[in-house]
Amino acid sequence: MPIKWPFLRKGCAIIYDAVYSNISKNLGLTFNNARITGVISATDALHYYDGKYYPKIGIKEAAAFNGVINTPSPAVNNGVIVTLANDSKWTVTSTSYLSKLVIEQGASITAAAGRKLTMTDDGNSVNKITAGTYIGNIVLKVNH
Repeated sequence: MPIKWPFLRKGCAIIYDAVYSNISKNLGLTFNNARITGVISATDALHYYDGKYYPKIGIKEAAAFNGVINTPSPAVNNGVIVTLANDSKWTVTSTSYLSKLVIEQGASITAAAGRKLTMTDDGNSVNKITAGTYIGNIVLKVNH
């Protein structure tokens, strides 16, 4: 069954790894023979309360907030690690930021029909996205 994201749109699930301590943790996602459409990304979170946005809060204040806006952005202290295994296929719909990407033989990443997907790893263009392991500041962009 296809998994449809985008994480950040109305009616869809948000998967996150929130840490309210000095310990950084990565979010690790492994897809096995899966079909994924959408954005998988590190995000910047803005917390909304009483008509105002608060960019940084602590665990004591977290309970008071009733809304969070997540915007895809480069990982700061909590990376996002994606493994595509066993013929998994990810159709990227918008910019995604990762800290590690593993594409096993037979798995693939593409953009929707009529669009072009580009990837950089630590600012260096990846000419062809192929099976392998990519580590660093990875940016996947969908161009029209």
